[in-house]
Amino acid sequence: MKLKIETERRVESFDADLHNKLKISSIFNYMQDIAAKHADDLGVGYNILQENQIFWVLSWAKVEIASLPSYGDTVKIQTWAKGKNRLYYMRDFIISDNDGKEIIKATSAWLLLDAGTKRMTDLSKIGLELPSFPKDHAIDEYPGKFRFQVNEETNYMRKILYSDIDINKHVNNSRYLEFILDCYNQEEHETKEMKTVTISYKGETHFMDELNISRSPLAEQTNTDLIKAMRIDDSKEIFNCILEWK
Repeated sequence: MKLKIETERRVESFDADLHNKLKISSIFNYMQDIAAKHADDLGVGYNILQENQIFWVLSWAKVEIASLPSYGDTVKIQTWAKGKNRLYYMRDFIISDNDGKEIIKATSAWLLLDAGTKRMTDLSKIGLELPSFPKDHAIDEYPGKFRFQVNEETNYMRKILYSDIDINKHVNNSRYLEFILDCYNQEEHETKEMKTVTISYKGETHFMDELNISRSPLAEQTNTDLIKAMRIDDSKEIFNCILEWK
């Protein structure tokens, strides 16, 4: 059993955007894939949790981007669990280029939910624990509430369709990143480079749900936007995201 693991991935065409750079949603897919593999190795993965009718959900994440790899590049992805912070199981990631230079760092907070009640639970309740490196940090930061003043909002509508749904029968965390980036037009994507992404997941969405997604520049920070999603039929908040651009 390894408390830290590393894997290599080639940036494939479906991982890249129209600029041949790794998509932000692909970063989240990479992180989710290696986290799932490591959870399996540590005995707290999908199959054993499914037997106990519980599952992992990503609640919060922060990603810092120094540079993005291009289509065809090989990257190394490292991850480790770093203990609990309140109700959250924390996990960090580092993505390095082929020369070993760290180009992307991330920290994340995960919750365990009961599949029947959708209430939070704990590994100890099923006799399991998650070994960790509590003092090793890619980013030394933890979940907190977003408190910002915003300028005028721009609103978008998005309906959840079949291709948005994952194996847990809801929208996957990485899919929301695609919703967020769709709030920007092509010209903005051609002139902006992302610096940090901080996202807090507040609720889940299912087939045919309709979302109102709002985008607002922050009043007190330049080159930074707040993107929020709310389900239309019950006004349930789905996510908050802060995007900082270089």
